[in-house]
Amino acid sequence: MHQAKISFYSTKILASNTSRQLFSITNSLLGKVKSSPLPSSIPLSELPQRFSDFFHSKVTSIRRSLDSTTITPPSVLDQPFCGTVWGAFQSISEDEVKKILTQSTIKTCELDPLPTSFLTHCLDDLLPHLTSIINDSLHSGLFPSAFKSAIVKPLLKKTTLNPEILKNYRPVSNLSFLSKILEKVVLRQL
Repeated sequence: MHQAKISFYSTKILASNTSRQLFSITNSLLGKVKSSPLPSSIPLSELPQRFSDFFHSKVTSIRRSLDSTTITPPSVLDQPFCGTVWGAFQSISEDEVKKILTQSTIKTCELDPLPTSFLTHCLDDLLPHLTSIINDSLHSGLFPSAFKSAIVKPLLKKTTLNPEILKNYRPVSNLSFLSKILEKVVLRQL
């Protein structure tokens, strides 16, 4: 087992193309995990709800301010549409899905049913099924509800900011890898 780990990490280190990848591998080997500090003045059991309430109220106030200030000029509404009329999404081939998958950054989210590195390792076997899921979504016009979930993590905007103040955090949504792939497919067709 020890030799297998040495071989695995040696291969990863040799295959790293950037210093960022090399430092990432080294940090994982040394157990150095970057984590954003959290407010210590709020009990840990209350922290998720406090962040949720804070971010929700922030989004609500931003929406309220946009609704009252965003007014479309009448001249824009009177002009006829001169763009291309879009009808429906087109089916995508396995080759196109494979190209999008291989060009994507390999990041795994806790919501992924299996690690992204494993998915890419077994891509040839899983590709027909992934393509079918994507095409079913495109033809039905429905985004799978499993892809609509995200894990929202509060991160300090700057490391120099006070971690006790909630407004110094920004919400970062971690989405499942397959939802990102489906979004990229839709984006290419739009």
